[in-house]
Amino acid sequence: MKFSVGDPVYVKSSGEEGQLVEFISHDVAKVRVKNQEFHAFLDDLEHPYLRWFLNKNKNQPSVTRVDQIRADKSQNRDKQLDDGMYILFVPQFVVDEFDEEMTHLKIYFYNESAFSYQVHYQCNHKSERLFDLPCEVLPQATFYIHDISFEAAASNPEFVLRFVRQDDARLDWEGRIVLKAKKFQASVHQVRHENKPSFHFKIF
Repeated sequence: MKFSVGDPVYVKSSGEEGQLVEFISHDVAKVRVKNQEFHAFLDDLEHPYLRWFLNKNKNQPSVTRVDQIRADKSQNRDKQLDDGMYILFVPQFVVDEFDEEMTHLKIYFYNESAFSYQVHYQCNHKSERLFDLPCEVLPQATFYIHDISFEAAASNPEFVLRFVRQDDARLDWEGRIVLKAKKFQASVHQVRHENKPSFHFKIF
């Protein structure tokens, strides 16, 4: 996981949020929490943005990543959206003393339903395939897919999707979603000016 100086961070071992002050070495950083500074291993840090979205009370959510293959069947989270399947974008920023710059976005499936789905996902940009993934998304699960650069996200990327419900293969959904530049810029504007951690679009 990449961090930059100034990033808000969540310290997994203590359950506290703070700010990354500086890098001490390739695997250690100085972190400030409640006006106290200490050294922490980068492995003990994570970005808090998705945590803010998933649980306003900041209870620890379970986020499934690609290398886990299957989501944790025991995970549970509060309901945040209407029933359905969503694609969720979490902007990542680099902060300096003058401004903050959005460098890339993390993309997630957000399953706000009681059903498991087998999914085939493709992300294309200017006739180039950026990412291709078959995966399983469990009920009430959040599944990390991949990162996309700000430049690619701002220039009409296409998402080719197929969802097949586990309990009935006849109940499937297949289609394409194009993230239009105008819609993307409007979503980024909303994130910045309303101080939101993410934006999303409903798939079905």
